[in-house]
Amino acid sequence: MQARTDDCILPQTSSFVTRIASGFIGVYASPRGLSYAWGGGRVLGIALAGQILTGWMMTLVYAPSVNEAFAGVDHLNREV
Repeated sequence: MQARTDDCILPQTSSFVTRIASGFIGVYASPRGLSYAWGGGRVLGIALAGQILTGWMMTLVYAPSVNEAFAGVDHLNREV
């Protein structure tokens, strides 16, 4: 079941998993003419944000020389 308003469709959260997901992601009002492209665009946007975040975190530990990079990998293998 979906609660309808004048200009959008609001999802009803009935199951436990749906309530957890909507609390984590948020509930967004969707236009009536929503297509799969909108959903796919949202997923691609989340993936892009994840790649930007992990790329930024990788730049914090980047080692430009071969010796520093090997020492970092060697440290991870031995200590972690």
